[in-house]
Amino acid sequence: MKRSIKLLIFALAASTVGMANAQELQHSQLDFVRNGSLLTVRSPSGKDIGTVDLEKPAVKGKVIAFTYSAKKKQKIESVASSINIFPNPASKEVNLQFKGSWKYPVDVQIFDKSGNTLQATQLKSAEQPLNVESLAQGFYILKAQSGNASAMEKLVVQ
Repeated sequence: MKRSIKLLIFALAASTVGMANAQELQHSQLDFVRNGSLLTVRSPSGKDIGTVDLEKPAVKGKVIAFTYSAKKKQKIESVASSINIFPNPASKEVNLQFKGSWKYPVDVQIFDKSGNTLQATQLKSAEQPLNVESLAQGFYILKAQSGNASAMEKLVVQ
């Protein structure tokens, strides 16, 4: 356990159960439960000792600097969002295949190499192709966004 975590445990325990019991808790096995930016420390008996907001770690008006690490890896519930563009290179239109948690309509923007928006479209279904006929030959960035899903991909027009 890192020293900074021990300081956090000691500060939480001291503020919750008193200084005498905090010394005992410092050497026992504690559980950490993370919910978003909140880190809760639990005693071996399952009693919550305290909660700290990891974005604003303050205990009794004193800020404690620490790093949080866990041996157990948390299961990632959301699937990464991505786009497949085909055909790529394209000349007239492209089809977009979305992977992840996409919901229609999907907002699609095409940017040039300088970051200027050249085209903005809203796709209403997976079967709707994206027209790129008006774009000159070159490399572009296609950005798609829908709700919490967002992805960018390189588009080549020939």
